Amino acid sequence: MPTIAEQIGQTPHLSPLLRRLRSAGLAEPDDLRRLAVARGCWHYRRPDDDVRPPFDPGPEIVSDLELAMGMLTAAQSFDPVLVRCAAQLLSGEGIAIDATVRLAIQERAVPAVRHIARAGALMDPESREKWQSLLAALPAAPEVPEGRLPHRTRFVSETGVSWRNGRLVSEGIRVWLRPAQHR
Repeated sequence: MPTIAEQIGQTPHLSPLLRRLRSAGLAEPDDLRRLAVARGCWHYRRPDDDVRPPFDPGPEIVSDLELAMGMLTAAQSFDPVLVRCAAQLLSGEGIAIDATVRLAIQERAVPAVRHIARAGALMDPESREKWQSLLAALPAAPEVPEGRLPHRTRFVSETGVSWRNGRLVSEGIRVWLRPAQHR
């Protein structure tokens, strides 16, 4: 499976964050997704998550921002669900722009974070200013080639979508996915 860097046409690197996440007990990419689900990203819950509950070292050991960046680091195996789940975590309350920028640079995740922030600026009217501020604070990065990362519509929940006369019709609203409050 290619890394995110390879998926978007860049060179992978060794990630200090992934090394730290692994030492905290989050060894596999799916461990990150399952922990994100436990922390409120219920949209990405799978039936077998009940069989194997996630290990959570606690937010003081692995913050939601670190969890999101662990899914977006250039060294991570590419999985569209991880990118979408990371976008949901990044939209959570308490995610600081300056810390996001710092980690995105460290983890060579700037192109992926810019991709998500552009989508948020277009699709998330409630937090448009936050996404625009993040875009302004991130350094320039090469554009992600079209179709290499999830389309902006994959970061939202769309209600009222149906087929009519053989065509997909949207009658509802799009809501940017945010993590539910921690239990």
